[in-house]
Amino acid sequence: MEAIKPWICVDSTNTKWKFTLNDDNELQYTVMNKEGKWLKEKRIDKDVIGLYIYTFDKSIHIIYSTLNAELKYCTFLDEQWMGKVIYKLDNKYVEIKDIKVIKSGQEIHIFCLLIDNSSNDHGIILHCIWNGTETNIIKQQDIILFLGLNEYYLVYLDENSNIDLLFISDEGNEISINLSSYKNNKWSSAKRLYGILGDEFEFNIVKDQFGIHILNKFRDESSYYLEHVLMKNNGEFLNSTICDSNNELTETILVKIKDKIYSFWLDGNKIYASVLNEFVWSTPFCLKENSKDEIIKCNFCTASEKEYIDREVYVEKSNFNLIFPGKLVIGEEEKLKSDENDVKQEKKEYNHEFILEEDLINNDHNNKYLMAKLSRIQSDNTILMQTIASLNSQSQNQENIQSEFDLIYKRLEDEKAYIEEIIGRLKRFKEEIEFLNNKVDKLTEDNVKLNRALEFGKNFLL
Repeated sequence: MEAIKPWICVDSTNTKWKFTLNDDNELQYTVMNKEGKWLKEKRIDKDVIGLYIYTFDKSIHIIYSTLNAELKYCTFLDEQWMGKVIYKLDNKYVEIKDIKVIKSGQEIHIFCLLIDNSSNDHGIILHCIWNGTETNIIKQQDIILFLGLNEYYLVYLDENSNIDLLFISDEGNEISINLSSYKNNKWSSAKRLYGILGDEFEFNIVKDQFGIHILNKFRDESSYYLEHVLMKNNGEFLNSTICDSNNELTETILVKIKDKIYSFWLDGNKIYASVLNEFVWSTPFCLKENSKDEIIKCNFCTASEKEYIDREVYVEKSNFNLIFPGKLVIGEEEKLKSDENDVKQEKKEYNHEFILEEDLINNDHNNKYLMAKLSRIQSDNTILMQTIASLNSQSQNQENIQSEFDLIYKRLEDEKAYIEEIIGRLKRFKEEIEFLNNKVDKLTEDNVKLNRALEFGKNFLL
């Protein structure tokens, strides 16, 4: 597994703390002073191999593991770190890594990956609940490790206090993505969702009203891919490619911002993003470039009342200046709105020309909306045609297959009629735009003639 990413935490006084693991497996921390400079690093503990930090009751809390198979807890009290062992394995050949923590009500759910050093390809995802005094083991999930990955599982707490466990396992010819859910104090059986070929794999998870969104990054031969999979609440799967590139894509983030799903990643030393609109991803756009310092991803948590929308952030490596991707996109949206308002204010200074140009802008917006709709329909048609191909390969349940065909053909006919209607509307908009352009040209010509007449009148009076 790769090195543990740094943690940046903001306490209730808005003070920044940085936690890192050095090459000697020492857990260290430092605090930023009022001048914006990091103080000298101090050691918390040694022989640390796993780490997770969370905030609760205006304090910073750390769950970490050590080389002697201990799971430990500590927090900062009376100007010192106070801690204790909350779980210990009897087998000294097993390492505890990849720790994640979810706080739900008064319960602390701790997840970790147990790796048997005597068997390089075997791991167990452990779920336990700690109430501050006792640790109860709830679930053990066996997985086959795909060597070289930094994360083998993700956990997500939804608005209903249910926990989703998304994990990967090596099936030899591909990586399988699997899901299990914790509802009403009970885990569901693990379900295989799909498989992926390739390496350098990263994945992220977010839930919304439509279902579970999964972002997959992987390399296949010399190309890098970012793919999105939506598992709808009704069990239907939708997948699409956000980006494919010959450049290395790294450090992915998936987050929900103002009811929209955003994906972020690094291409070289530039931060790129894409936004999901009506199940269609936007063309990737660059959020930050020309940074003189190397940009990396790190973990983030806060006890501050100040609103932060990011759980993972980017930082400039030398000074750990925070770069919040969520704030970057919000800033871009506000800038676009401001630019739009400035343009409209300038146009109000012109009378007839403004009215005509405003019509053109509205038509252009309508065109873009219709083209987005058309793109979505074409994407839906592709999914339907793939379903038809899949149904053709089946030889059983002919009546059910025929009904599926009938339903699909009906949907295709409906979509075809809608596409024809959109094309007709686009043609009409084009004709209207041409008419308005001619009108603008005529008014511009009349305006030139009027200016010349006014100039002639001034010369005559003089």
